[in-house]
Amino acid sequence: MFSNLTGHLRRLDIKLTIYYTLLLMLLTGIILLFIYVRLGRTLLKQADRILQDEMTELTRGNGHTGADFTLACERYSLETAHRRYYPVFFRVLTLGGGVFFQNFEGADIPLPALDPHTPLLYTVRLFDKPTPFRVYLHEHTLVDGTQYIIEMGTPLKFLEDVLSNYAANVMILIPIILILSVTCGILVSRKPHLIIKSIVATTDGINAQNLRQRLPLTPAAGDETRDLITAINAMMDRLEKAFGEIKCFTSDVSHELRNPLFALKGTIEVALTDQSTGEEYQRVLHDCMEQVNGLIKMVNDLFLISRFELKNVALELSDLNLSEVLDDLYDFFLPLAREKRIQCAMERSDIVHVKADKTKIYQLMSNLIENGIKFTPEGGAVTMRLSADDDDAAATFTVSDNGPGIAEAELPHIFNRFYRVDKARTGSAPRGSGLGLYICKKIAEAHGGSITAEPNKDKGVSFIVKLPIN
Repeated sequence: MFSNLTGHLRRLDIKLTIYYTLLLMLLTGIILLFIYVRLGRTLLKQADRILQDEMTELTRGNGHTGADFTLACERYSLETAHRRYYPVFFRVLTLGGGVFFQNFEGADIPLPALDPHTPLLYTVRLFDKPTPFRVYLHEHTLVDGTQYIIEMGTPLKFLEDVLSNYAANVMILIPIILILSVTCGILVSRKPHLIIKSIVATTDGINAQNLRQRLPLTPAAGDETRDLITAINAMMDRLEKAFGEIKCFTSDVSHELRNPLFALKGTIEVALTDQSTGEEYQRVLHDCMEQVNGLIKMVNDLFLISRFELKNVALELSDLNLSEVLDDLYDFFLPLAREKRIQCAMERSDIVHVKADKTKIYQLMSNLIENGIKFTPEGGAVTMRLSADDDDAAATFTVSDNGPGIAEAELPHIFNRFYRVDKARTGSAPRGSGLGLYICKKIAEAHGGSITAEPNKDKGVSFIVKLPIN
């Protein structure tokens, strides 16, 4: 039972209900206390106004003598004798402290003795009288020059009754407010709690087999819960896409590694079963070495791709003159082009400086040149261009061939992993792994650049790389 109670107290809606209930009770207490204080002060000011008005009534007309003033006091005493609320008790004192007149027995309501430091209005609680008195002092001078001090007081029983009644009502009101606050808090937080509970139940059921499942956007969902559901659905879209890419990548890698491994295994099995000469064994080993080198290159490309995907590629940037890089690559690939009787041309500016990783730029440019030579038929031409555009602050490297080209429908996909165009593009050339252009794209993007492919006007295709100069 205790564990169930603890579990309920850990719920967000219960915590919010308790928090806002305590806050509401605190604010309610402050407001009720403020009203209590203000009500007491208002009633006290009302008693002060009554005493001042009664004092004015008593001392009205200063033309009478001492005997007349006595009659005026007696008449006023009779008029106020039967008041229910704020009854008036007064006494008239001489300057020496003697009692000239009073409308009450001294033993019943013994007002304090006259003190020159006593304020004009003050509250006093007399002994044997539970109710305090509000007293007003006033100096009164008759026409013959006789001076008196009038002490006029009224009990504050009405004030205490009102405040006591207010406090009693507050003691009844507080539990009602508490019950209503808790009830309303639970009812208000129940809907978001049910929505969140539904979200948790739905997300718990999502796994690798049903990544297409999404949370419904119900009309009952508020702004925050709607934002939460939208964010979770967007996250699921990204997860589904990532899982799809992982499955596709795993399938492609398995397919790409299986074929050369089976070929390598078949070559070795044939060599082991046949009685061959030393030269034949050497040829078999040479073929196996080429296939192993191809596998190593593919594994290295996959490793580089994984680092690009994790954004874990550290570029060793340096000032690099692309013209010198292109000169080196042109000299390196020229024998291969001549072997296929391909005309290889180069157009470049003398100095094109960029801030780049030399190894990665070599890999980018050599992949494009190698592809251009590999997919260009004999007797064709490959042109390399390098220029710097000061207006765009970019260096542009272009590799163009006059081969069969690439279909318009395939151009948007050639930079995807393991994507290879149909045999019309490759012809008799060996088909690659489909990773080269993807790596070129990642290298260009890592340097803040871009790579695109465009069909030539007459024949072939051009690959265009743009790298920022600064």
